[in-house]
Amino acid sequence: MDTLLGYIIEPRMQAANVSMFPWLLWFIWKARNDMCFTAKNVSPLDTVQHARQETEEWRVAQIVEEVIEEEQVERELEQPVVQPARCRWKCQVDASWKSTTKGVGVGFVLLDDDRVIMVGLRNYTRAASPLQVEAEGLSWAMKELLHRDFKDVRFESDCQQLV
Repeated sequence: MDTLLGYIIEPRMQAANVSMFPWLLWFIWKARNDMCFTAKNVSPLDTVQHARQETEEWRVAQIVEEVIEEEQVERELEQPVVQPARCRWKCQVDASWKSTTKGVGVGFVLLDDDRVIMVGLRNYTRAASPLQVEAEGLSWAMKELLHRDFKDVRFESDCQQLV
């Protein structure tokens, strides 16, 4: 270990050789375990060659990953980024549906920044599915806000299927 660490500080030591040291230490450790537990003797030359091979494979794998990441970044830059429309008001809509009850509930909150402007709550009779209840709640919130002349509204829902 002392010898390997001594090589690192030498100015003539190439960076490629220094990058092999973790692999070399690993394979020395494995050779030691082979000798202790299976009485298998691994030659020092085999250990160095194996470490050099693994170092090179690791270096190539990192280059391939960098190329793949660069290609992904280029593709992302080519695709237009869809930004949510800048609206003055934000309306968050949600619904409550249980299979064991007869009624369902919907509600919305209209916000101007983080200030509550209006709250709406409503009950419906049983609906066919939670998705239908979410859709009914969104439709009702849109109608209510349009009726009150709110036209610059961004609607939000926690129902991924509806969105």
